[in-house]
Amino acid sequence: MNFGYFSIDEAKGALLAHSMRVGKQVIKKGTCLGIKEIAQLDAAGIRQVAAVRIEAGDIDEQNAAHATKDRGLPRKVATVALAEQKDKSYVRVAAVVLAAGSSRRMGGENKLLAEISGKSVIAHVVETALASHAGEIIVVTGHQADRIRAELKGYDVRFAHNPYYPEGLSRSLHAGLGAASAKASGAIFCLGDMPLITPHIIDLLIAEFQDHGAEKICVPVIDGRRGNPVLWPRAFFSEILDLSGDAGARQLFNQYADRIREIEIDMECIFADVDTPETLLTIRDQLESQI
Repeated sequence: MNFGYFSIDEAKGALLAHSMRVGKQVIKKGTCLGIKEIAQLDAAGIRQVAAVRIEAGDIDEQNAAHATKDRGLPRKVATVALAEQKDKSYVRVAAVVLAAGSSRRMGGENKLLAEISGKSVIAHVVETALASHAGEIIVVTGHQADRIRAELKGYDVRFAHNPYYPEGLSRSLHAGLGAASAKASGAIFCLGDMPLITPHIIDLLIAEFQDHGAEKICVPVIDGRRGNPVLWPRAFFSEILDLSGDAGARQLFNQYADRIREIEIDMECIFADVDTPETLLTIRDQLESQI
């Protein structure tokens, strides 16, 4: 048993030592910190927590219960947490990174290949997806496909090419879903020009998706404003494949309003995309200040 302060990157599976208010919610003392709770902490800017880490086999059930009680945690919470870690299985979600666009408003530069802190925009996005709990990463290429593939050489991703990218976003959605494995319960569409999105945001959406039986469309919001990325259940794949034009899958929102689960993120990055040379400079400054 290890009692102390943990960074949130190391806190998964630990037991929270004190109740904490995170945004509009409270994470209670003794909660086993999973991907959902860690994503909430990250979104609130909390980087360290006081917690107890108990590994399976460290101590027996009775001693674990007494030890956690001595530190002010509920008796038997350790046993419950260990059972959750053993028995909880996560749904498989495919992360579809959309990287086919032609960067029309960038004055000839491919925005996905623009450099920020020694890496391209698309590399930042792919690394975020790889660091999340997504089960597979699919990169949809189109414009300058060879350059995108070369830029991502060595990354554990699969590529799906969209030769019809000038026809609009829907064609890239089709290519990405077509490459998703049959085991995927859903797909989260990550825009290739949004390098400020964090792994914890993706993980929070995946956790909410699982908590609602892999049946809800999970959308990050701030005060009712919907952002990206968006996670879609497999039940909607066939309808997404029927879409056309550049509006994307959001055109299904009104039709399925009762199936949408909005998740408060409280991070403006869910709206921040590289669209023009000016927004590239703004996002570059923000990202470099975090590194």
